[in-house]
Amino acid sequence: MISKPMVNRPERLSLKPPLASVAALTFMVATLFGINGCAEGWQDQWGGGGGGNWGAAKWDWGGGGGSSKRELGQVYHAPSKRGADEWTILARECFGSGHRREAEKIAQTLRTSPGIKPDRVYVVHTKRSSRVYYGSYWRPPNKRTGRFDLTQEIRNDLALLKDFTTSGERFFYQAHVLPTPTPDVGNKAWDMSRNRGYYSLRIALFYNEPGFLKRKQAAADYCGELREDGYEAFYRHTDIVTEVFVGSFGRDALVKGRRLGVVANLPGKEVLDLMKKERRFRVELRNLQVYSTPTGGRRTVQLARLFKVDDDPTDFGDDFD
Repeated sequence: MISKPMVNRPERLSLKPPLASVAALTFMVATLFGINGCAEGWQDQWGGGGGGNWGAAKWDWGGGGGSSKRELGQVYHAPSKRGADEWTILARECFGSGHRREAEKIAQTLRTSPGIKPDRVYVVHTKRSSRVYYGSYWRPPNKRTGRFDLTQEIRNDLALLKDFTTSGERFFYQAHVLPTPTPDVGNKAWDMSRNRGYYSLRIALFYNEPGFLKRKQAAADYCGELREDGYEAFYRHTDIVTEVFVGSFGRDALVKGRRLGVVANLPGKEVLDLMKKERRFRVELRNLQVYSTPTGGRRTVQLARLFKVDDDPTDFGDDFD
């Protein structure tokens, strides 16, 4: 089974110990889904704690790995030995039939602008869009918060871009920090784009944090393990996190019902049967730990949720930047 370095953070709960309690809550999940299929969470009484894992070590997801510079147009290099994570600034994204040409033109203009170091401007093209990036920054780990610090260098360069004005327009006003783009990994047959259902159940999120720098590989490995267990699992890489889903459900996966006297969309029998069979699928894990937030002296746990397969990915910028 999978294990990874655990960060003992107060807002997290160990997965293993409380699962005996979860087994007694099989049908609670059905009544706790909110309108439009979103879980509102529930008040648990498991207490704090952390540090549980999923068994013997199988994968190495810590620092020290990385992609070669040839991949992604010499953008990314291996994580540093001091455990920092590499981030960049997304200055502008271009769409439409001429997005490649437009992005290259913007990048060239930016390279000749005052205060800009031209060798720090680069462009990454995909079929859907082209992105103009600026800089490469190490974000060192913060032991107190369990996250990566935003250095003064990043703040200064971000402010410089946001204040850039051309023809009276603040052209890069929406610039923001993102992890430096890295090549996607995983069996392409497991990519969410191959899911032929209407809904799928999101059961896990993976993201980089101090001591854990390979979220894409971790998610792909987890999908592989789930498939070995007989479950149809998919991953979806986004800018900051990688999501893991199970199942290809039809339109009837959500049914009209009442929750606490209010009409709501509730999970259908097929989804509930899956949750009853596999206890891991009742909550949404974050880096393979149950995620909870304090609420009125107790803790609210995030439940697994159904999402439309073709919906745009959730924007996690505010949660993990």
